Amino acid sequence: FLSEVGSTIGSTDWVEAAFGYIFQRLKAFSEDFSDGDSNSGAKLIMLIRQLLRKPSDSIRHDYLLAPKQRWDLLTAFTGPFFPDENFVSGAKKVANALFTSHAGKNAAILIADLIVEQGVAIADEGIAISRELIRNAHVFPFYLQAWGGDSAKETSIVLESLLFICRKWGGTNGIENHANQGLSKLITFLQHEGLDMIFASGKKRKQKRTASSAFEKMDGSNQEKVISLLGMIQSPSTGVVKSLSDIIIRNGRSPNEEGVSKNNIQFIFEVLHANRKCIALPEYLTFIMSSSGISILKKKYAGGVGTVDVFSYDDAVERTSNAIVNCGGFKIIPKVCPILLDWLSHVSEFESASHVEAILARSGVTLLAKCALDLKDQDDDLLFSSCRGLKNSIIEAVCNRLLLYNPLMEQTESDMIGEKQFRKKFFKSLICLLDSIPLLWCQMLDTTANFVQGSCSKREEDFDNMADSKIDGIKKSETMIQSILFLLNECHVDSI
Repeated sequence: FLSEVGSTIGSTDWVEAAFGYIFQRLKAFSEDFSDGDSNSGAKLIMLIRQLLRKPSDSIRHDYLLAPKQRWDLLTAFTGPFFPDENFVSGAKKVANALFTSHAGKNAAILIADLIVEQGVAIADEGIAISRELIRNAHVFPFYLQAWGGDSAKETSIVLESLLFICRKWGGTNGIENHANQGLSKLITFLQHEGLDMIFASGKKRKQKRTASSAFEKMDGSNQEKVISLLGMIQSPSTGVVKSLSDIIIRNGRSPNEEGVSKNNIQFIFEVLHANRKCIALPEYLTFIMSSSGISILKKKYAGGVGTVDVFSYDDAVERTSNAIVNCGGFKIIPKVCPILLDWLSHVSEFESASHVEAILARSGVTLLAKCALDLKDQDDDLLFSSCRGLKNSIIEAVCNRLLLYNPLMEQTESDMIGEKQFRKKFFKSLICLLDSIPLLWCQMLDTTANFVQGSCSKREEDFDNMADSKIDGIKKSETMIQSILFLLNECHVDSI
C-alpha cells in the first residue's frame, strides 16, 4: 500500500490517501474479483475493514472516516460482493465462484460484523448505512448455499448476524418506519426463498439419487443456528416444510457423514411445533406423518425387493407419534386417518416384503398406542369412532402380520437376540395398545381362533395348492398361538 501511494504520508493524512487508493483498486476489482484471492487483494479487504469498522483502541469509538466517506466506501465495496438477487439467479456459476473465493468469504464476514456492530436501530446518519447492510443480508443465503459444508467459521459468523437481525426485527419499537420496511422485506425473503435455498436439495448429475442440501453439509453447531433462525422467522414456507421432511427422511434412521443428528432432528420438530399456528394444519400434519418415512418405505418395497431391519424405523415413528400426541392425540387421528390406513394396508405377496409388512403394522400400532394413553376413564372405542374402518384395519394388521411374524424364520439381523427378548421389543407397542383398549383383545382372539380353526380343518392335500405362501397353515397357526400366549403373559388381561 505504502509503495503504491508514496512514502511521504504523514500520520494525519494516511486515511485520505488510503481512501483514494481503495477506490482505485475497487474499480479494477469489480471487473475481476479473482484478484481478491491474491495477497494484495487480501490486504485490500483488510484495509477496507479497518476503515469501515470502529477502531478497537478508540476512546470515543469514532470511525476513521467521515459519515459521507464511510457511506461511499461501503457502497463501493459491497457492489461487487453483494449483487442484486436477479444477477445471482441469472449468473449462478459466476456468482458461486465469487461467493466461494477467499475475497468473497472475507467480504461476507466484514458485512456480518458490521451488522452486529452497527445494529439495525441506528439514528440519523446511520439509518442509510443500516438499510444498505440489510440489503446486503439478502445475499447471505446465496453465500451459505454456495459454501455448503465448507467454511464453517464463515458460516457461523453469517448465521449469527442473521440471528441478530431477527432479534431486532422481533422488537421493532422505536425503529423508523422505512427501516422497519427493510427488515420486513428481509424476513419475508428468508421465509419464502432464503431458507428454502439452504434446506432444498438437488439431483446429482449422472445419478438418480438426491444430493444433500447445504443444511445437511453443515456441522452440527451451524445446523442448530439455522434451525434457530427457522424458529425466529416464525412462518416457514411450504417449500421449507417439505424440504425439512425430506431431510428428516434421509437422516432419521442412520445419518451419513453429511447428515443431521437425532438431536437436531428433534430440534426441528420442536421448532415447527412451537410455530405450528403459523402453518396450515393439514400441511403440518403431513410433515409429521411423512417425516417418519413409512409411506416412502411402502412404495419402495411393494415389489418385494431387498430386506429391511424390522426395528430400523422405530425412532422415526416414535418422533412422529409424540408429535401427533402433542397436537391433540386421539382427537387428531381422524385428520391423519387416510395415511394411517395406508400404513396398515397390505403391501405385497412377496416373501421378502414380510419385514416391511411388520414395520408398517408396528408403525400404525405405535401411533395408536401413544394416542390411546389419553383415553383413561373414557370410552375405549372413542379412538375409532370417528375413523371408519380403522379398528378392522388394526385387527387385520395385527393378526395377519404381527402375530404371524416369526423372528426365528424371518429375522436377518446379524446380532440376533433371543426369541423372548425379540418378541418383547417387537410387541411393545401392541402390548401398550391392548392395555389401553382391552376390548381389542376380544376381536383379536376371535380372529385368531377363526384363522387357527380354518387352517387346521383343511385336508392335508389342500396345503399343496397354497402357492402364495411360504409357510403352510399349520406352521402359521403355531406362530400365531405362540404370539398370543406371549401377549397374554405380558399384558394386563384382568378386564378381558
